Amino acid sequence: MLIAIAIVSMQAMVLWALGVQAILAFVAGSVTSITSSLFLIGLILGAAIFATNVGVGLWNLRRWAHTPALMLQLLGAAIGTASFSGEFAEPLIGISLLASSALGFVLLFGGGIRSLFHGATDLLAATVSGCGRWPSRCTSPLLLSRRPRSQSSSAIHLCKVCRK
Repeated sequence: MLIAIAIVSMQAMVLWALGVQAILAFVAGSVTSITSSLFLIGLILGAAIFATNVGVGLWNLRRWAHTPALMLQLLGAAIGTASFSGEFAEPLIGISLLASSALGFVLLFGGGIRSLFHGATDLLAATVSGCGRWPSRCTSPLLLSRRPRSQSSSAIHLCKVCRK
């Protein structure tokens, strides 16, 4: 999981670096089209903000961050594949994008990562709707206990009946 978060964070940092480089090129006057340059700067900075937001969401185990992280990897793979052909082909960029995107996609898609994200949301929803008490203090026979990864020794009690 940490490797997947690191991959998404590295992709965000690369996008921020490309954005800064594009801004510096624009300020230095080494652009041929002002409109295209401004549009490209906007796209790169928008993608950097998006990737940073997804990375923070993955770190905080937010359910919404899982799917955009997968889509970010697919977009990186598409750009990497397109980098192998054309007038301005750069095989090194294509290989690095494909490798990081493939590794990020495999890590985000498999190994219980999906259930970890859905489990974090289910735990939050059940805590809000349940009593949130420890098992020794609840009077209800119906309870659901789950042990989050952050608390290895104690289980959080989720009661569907007490609702106190």
